[in-house]
Amino acid sequence: MAVNGIQLHLAFGDITNETTDVIVNSTNFIDFQKNGVCKDILTKAGPLIQGQLKGARTASGQIFTTSAGGFPCKTIMHVCGERSPNIVKTLAKEIVVQCERGHYQSVAIPAICAGQGGLDPNVVAKSILEGVKEGVQGANLQYLRNIRIVLLKIKVFLAFKAVAQQVFGGNAQLTAPAPLVPISIPTRGHSESAIPTRPRAVSLPTTYDLSSLLTSLPVTEDKAAFLVIGDCDKDVSDACRELQRAYDSQCSTQSFHSDEIKHLTKDELDQLLSKVHSLHLQLSASSSGEWVVKGLKDGVNEGGETDTTCTSQTGKREGTG
Repeated sequence: MAVNGIQLHLAFGDITNETTDVIVNSTNFIDFQKNGVCKDILTKAGPLIQGQLKGARTASGQIFTTSAGGFPCKTIMHVCGERSPNIVKTLAKEIVVQCERGHYQSVAIPAICAGQGGLDPNVVAKSILEGVKEGVQGANLQYLRNIRIVLLKIKVFLAFKAVAQQVFGGNAQLTAPAPLVPISIPTRGHSESAIPTRPRAVSLPTTYDLSSLLTSLPVTEDKAAFLVIGDCDKDVSDACRELQRAYDSQCSTQSFHSDEIKHLTKDELDQLLSKVHSLHLQLSASSSGEWVVKGLKDGVNEGGETDTTCTSQTGKREGTG
């Protein structure tokens, strides 16, 4: 999102892979060995940084700054949210202020207190995003240009995405992420697992002539190559099978006959096509004349429920959508 000239990114991934000028570490300054973002960051930063944190004293809502150690950044800001939404909000604003003061251009922030801290992801999202908003708006920032909020769990990422729409509303310009690009790197001990990604929405014409609709469907790319690297062929093969199983458990395909669509009214067809777009489903025609819908399981099922409802209204119940 573009907010007051700053690029605010919500990233689903691991903060230890970030290369921003500043990395924010969420810690209680006491226990550094528990699983979580803090342990991962300090493992990469090295024992020298962990040693600097032991016995560190900071006032509530303040930031303790260290060098980067082995982490590929310029500095690490260590914060303790104290399991308090108000303190998390204060810290988010202070992070923006200190980045600008230090002439840093980019910063990566985790979901402070959403992991070991135990706060509800929606509460954390509201606190961090409102804190960032207060730090950015009206500040006339000259250096800071890129704020990345990096979220390790999909549940937390989706919470931040929903709250971002509420906090920034019309002031935020949403941009789509870059598409996945297939790669091919044949080498010993590596394996590529070609797994369909979330299909792109098909641009459907406004005409309701079915033959024209079917022939105008564009060819869409629904494959992406995953490069899996391991110590032995068995480990790589097992990992590829796990990826495939994970995909199969989350995605679904359904087909229906074009005759079923002919009985829909204009409003009902509008509703069905709207579902295809909003749920990011892929719609294509099979060689047998059927329509095939592919996508995430919940999306395909919801689209199917819409079609079943529509056919029921018009007295046609056979088949599924």
